[in-house]
Amino acid sequence: MPITESKDAMNTDSNLAETANNQTERTETMNSDTNPNASNINNAASSGIAEQEHGIMFSEIKISPWNRSYGIAHDDESLKSLADDIAQNGLSNPVGLVPMADSSGYNLLAGGRRFEALRKLRGDSGKILDSEFVVHNGLMETDENCLFVALGDDRQHCKSSPRDQATYVERLLDEKKVNQDKLAKMLGMSRHNVNRLNLLAKNFEILPTTWLEDLSLSPSSPKAAKAAIKLGHWSEIASYLKDGKVPSELMPILDSAHAERMSTAALRVEVATKLGLDQAKPKSKVASLEEGIRTIQRAVDMLGDLAPAMTELMIETIASLKVKLVEAKAEEAAKRAADEAELKLKKAQEVAEKKAAKLLKAQQAADESREALEALSAEPAVDAAA
Repeated sequence: MPITESKDAMNTDSNLAETANNQTERTETMNSDTNPNASNINNAASSGIAEQEHGIMFSEIKISPWNRSYGIAHDDESLKSLADDIAQNGLSNPVGLVPMADSSGYNLLAGGRRFEALRKLRGDSGKILDSEFVVHNGLMETDENCLFVALGDDRQHCKSSPRDQATYVERLLDEKKVNQDKLAKMLGMSRHNVNRLNLLAKNFEILPTTWLEDLSLSPSSPKAAKAAIKLGHWSEIASYLKDGKVPSELMPILDSAHAERMSTAALRVEVATKLGLDQAKPKSKVASLEEGIRTIQRAVDMLGDLAPAMTELMIETIASLKVKLVEAKAEEAAKRAADEAELKLKKAQEVAEKKAAKLLKAQQAADESREALEALSAEPAVDAAA
């Protein structure tokens, strides 16, 4: 889904800051030794670093799998823009680090793009300054609370592409074993869409190149607005996977969807038609309302007196839906009457046209007969004696 072109999945990154900000404060309170220089934001971010300021060599820092930048190649243009901004204004938001278990270095939890921008400014042999990072000594890489730090407030964060989102979700679910319901809550999206992103990652190897290219565009990319395929298109395909994979019979439709720049609604119909499903013809408003009433009524019957407030709310909802159902039935009846009248008129026109055609044919036959008689009458009489 099938899912419609869901704003939920496309707005993931805009929800991250608000969802995780409160968690970040709680996590940092846990830390027994947060870098005391973290608040000293300065303008020494360019290559002219003050010698008296200490730091950590870039080579001692690795991107943590908890961070969305893990294994991702950042867009050069956006990275250069961020590096230029840091060079001019300094780093306004320190990156978050956690010590490696063997004390050989640090894993970066938050600020992957900022870290890469600093390395772009200073080179691989450079270092990150004391004022540009915070060490969360109260955490270990294996601690699930690392995710709270990774999703913390980051105003310099670049919105991720659907492909990067999917890669991140798959890694957290499969490698870090984060509970899907918990992850959905932390990401600010439904469990349904978390599952859709996870399935997307597992189908990268078989999706057409055109789909992967469009799904690799971040919302901030100038090309994103012109992309033919968006996350909503994948949502439609994901509703018909077999054993978690796109069925082979749908692959030609995926190519057509890109070439013809299909809308998600058009793609839904194409897929359902190809698979011979009833969904190819959308449900009527009356049918949808009746199904909704039945579903809510079943819930009311199951709850009974266990949840009076919820039951009362659902009963009110059913009453409201029944009013809409009456209106929908009246609309449907009026439309049906109009359609029947139009059909009768069309049939009457067809009958009239057929009668007119017969009359014309009879008139033509009569004219031909008259012309033949006139021709015979005009011939001279033959002399019998001759």
